[in-house]
Amino acid sequence: HVRGIDLDSGVVVEEFDISGDGKMHGSERKYYIPWRLEIFDRAGKMIASHDYDCRGKDVVIVIPDGGLGDNLAWLPYSEEFRKARQCKLTCVCGEWLIRMVAGNYPEIKFIPVGEQPNLQGYACYFCAIFPKERKSWRPSDHQNFGMQGSVAKLLGLPPEPKKVKFTLDAPRPVEEPFVCISTMATNPAKHWNYPEGWNTVIREL
Repeated sequence: HVRGIDLDSGVVVEEFDISGDGKMHGSERKYYIPWRLEIFDRAGKMIASHDYDCRGKDVVIVIPDGGLGDNLAWLPYSEEFRKARQCKLTCVCGEWLIRMVAGNYPEIKFIPVGEQPNLQGYACYFCAIFPKERKSWRPSDHQNFGMQGSVAKLLGLPPEPKKVKFTLDAPRPVEEPFVCISTMATNPAKHWNYPEGWNTVIREL
């Protein structure tokens, strides 16, 4: 019998039985939880336990190769996770993103997603905006926290805005102050569906 406890809250999050024939069991929840795992024999005696601690261990964070805004919004939280958890972090992402930012994140090992790397490590997390049908992949509704805040919550970090670090050495294309708005997104789940929302913002500007 296996019991999964959230170390932060002390709440029993999952419990299940497994047979002794070498079968594996994966958690329903695919986001960061500081697990305490307790394993009991048939008589109810605890025979093993483990508390989540990724300090000094290999952790993988996957940022799927996709929209520019998504990737630039999510990457800073990989660095925040590395610093907060004191782990050895590998970030799997698009090759174009690696060219843009890798030099500013020397403590992160970058691997292009196109190489289809082996994702083995102490823990692995997948950054994305998931629809409500995939509730087990997200700890919160992205509509409540926004695109950045949702991934921060997914990685167990405070949902505070973060800026990506990259070199801005290209010439400015427009001298005057300007705002660039793209009202569409790579995934319908990320659209802002507030009635007349974009028109209201544009009129105000």
